[in-house]
Order: sequence, then C-alpha cells, then structure tokens
Amino acid sequence: MSILDNVNYRQLEEAPDFYSQFPVGECPAYIIAVQEKVSRNGNNMLQIVFENDKHDRIAYYLVEGDYFLSRLKALYTAFKIPLGEKDTRKWIGKQGIVVTKLDENSYDGRKHVKVSHVRSIKTENQPNNRRYEEYTDADDDREYNNPDKIPF
Repeated sequence: MSILDNVNYRQLEEAPDFYSQFPVGECPAYIIAVQEKVSRNGNNMLQIVFENDKHDRIAYYLVEGDYFLSRLKALYTAFKIPLGEKDTRKWIGKQGIVVTKLDENSYDGRKHVKVSHVRSIKTENQPNNRRYEEYTDADDDREYNNPDKIPF
C-alpha cells in the first residue's frame, strides 16, 4: 500500500499552496511572532514575523547596532505599539504596512523578498505630515519666480 493510494485529484486541488512569497512592495500585515535571537555575527536581534491576509509570512530582523533604535521606533510607530512596550506578547496581532523588495545579494544566490522597512497604515482622516507643500501653478505668481524681482 502506497501513501498516494488515498490521494485524489479534488484533495490536491483544494490543498493550500505549500510556499508562496510575500509580494514585493507595500502590503498590510500582522505581527504573528516575535523572538529574541543571536545573529550569525553574535549580535543580539529581534526576529519579527509578519503575515498578510493570504497567509504569506516574512521575517524582519532588528539587529543590535547602529540603526537598531531607529528601526525599533519605526516598528513601534508603524504598528501602533506603545513606545517602550517590552512585552512582545502584546505586539502580536498589531497591524501595519510591510514594505518589501527583492534581495539580489542573498546567501544562496537566488532572489528572495526581504523587508525593506515598515510604515503605518494611512487613512483618509490622517493629517498630511509632509514638511513641504507640493508645487502648484499658483506658485508661478510668487516673487521669487519673477526674474525681474531677483535681487542679484
């Protein structure tokens, strides 16, 4: 008797895909796991695992070093985790945006998707936090756009 004797076409059709990669670009995701680990170089790090609505998973590594606090702050902000919350169990289920890109310099020479950064979900009611206004046609009437008014 073979293990395949009880497998039929319908079961194979309905079976979930074993592996599908996180899409490249911006994707809403939830935190499903957080673990403290040690990197290959011996540095302490956090491994945060995100999952999207299609159940694709991707890990994000915050390695202790130059950018650790900046990236940790971005994670807190993007996923609306209260700043300073150290109980990582309370991070589970928080939602934000995971921005991914292709990693062409992976350890095995193949192209993999990796987390570039995280950001918060923007809503229509959210204020615009840009530092500079967009250029509009009305700007053409300002004095500095008039060559006759340039002081040099």
